Amino acid sequence: MYARRERAGKTLNWVFFSLLILCFIGMALTVFFPLIGGLLQRSFYVFVSIWGALFTLQLVRNEKQQL
Repeated sequence: MYARRERAGKTLNWVFFSLLILCFIGMALTVFFPLIGGLLQRSFYVFVSIWGALFTLQLVRNEKQQL
């Protein structure tokens, strides 16, 4: 909720949100193609980790600029 209201990193949020939606769709497809499940789960974790780190850096930069 906080990230959605934040103006900083709006493009970054939408890019990673789209990637996460694609991962969720892929995870749903594992019902029909069970061999790709582990790879999709790992890619989901990677996207979440990278998004969290980049968004944190961007918020810290914006906070320093405002001071």
